[in-house]
Amino acid sequence: MKEMSGVLFLTALLSLAGCSTTKEDKKADDWILYFSPDSGTNEVYYSTDRISTDFLVLSALSAELDSLEKEWAVLKRELLFKERGYESDLENQKVELMLFRFTNALDSLWDMVAFYRSASASDKHVQTKGGILGMRAELEYSYHSSRFSALFHDQKKLIHLLNTAHPSFGISEGTYDRITYNVTSIDYLERLDLVWYLFCRELTNPDSELSKARNVQPEYAELISEMDGLHAGAHLQTEYILYARWSHFPELKNRLAHGTTAKIGDGMTGGWNKSVTETRGFLFKNVARMKNPTSHIL
Repeated sequence: MKEMSGVLFLTALLSLAGCSTTKEDKKADDWILYFSPDSGTNEVYYSTDRISTDFLVLSALSAELDSLEKEWAVLKRELLFKERGYESDLENQKVELMLFRFTNALDSLWDMVAFYRSASASDKHVQTKGGILGMRAELEYSYHSSRFSALFHDQKKLIHLLNTAHPSFGISEGTYDRITYNVTSIDYLERLDLVWYLFCRELTNPDSELSKARNVQPEYAELISEMDGLHAGAHLQTEYILYARWSHFPELKNRLAHGTTAKIGDGMTGGWNKSVTETRGFLFKNVARMKNPTSHIL
């Protein structure tokens, strides 16, 4: 009963990051400042051409990962119920190729996230579209990484197989553990929850650039509408992993209840007093390892 109350408590805390805000919270253009903390600090700029290309790339990566989600589930069933106590060469080759596709798709998503966090746009309208693409890419990354981790979390033999190095594809040892470690980082979860909160909060303001992009351009409205499901799925899957590995769960509850994210969330409804620089510093202070989460791929 104690464990169940802990889960319910965490669920309530995480729901604070969902798209549920009040009229008093509205303030235009906060979100893009926190999603892109390094924007303007370098000389990398992008225009509508880059946006158009990345829109198509993101669509292709999403389709590839959706396909792999089904393939991983089938592979798990096949390997669990095979009569042999070992994997055949064909099965090993299948795992190898799927890992190659999966980690390269994740890398490509994270490259997109990193680009739109740091690069600057030609104007605020383009910057907002870039931010939407970057936010969608990050939620895709979080959803599919946590899905993969949760699917195999209690299968030690299969985890060993997924952690095996595949030099011919440039895949180093420990792929499963590395993906799980990255997506369940408490610093990462705190940062993502805060940016998601700000994103949802800004959508309630009809005068914000984010709302205008959603209301005027159907393709961006569709991207945004699908983010709720990705965010909810990623949270449920991550919570499942953390609960299964109970040693991390109390720390996460404590951090979300008493950490900086909760204090900043309280500040939003009671009056925003923190400077942009101070809050940006918090958001990206301890997540250096997330900048290239699967860098072992060639």
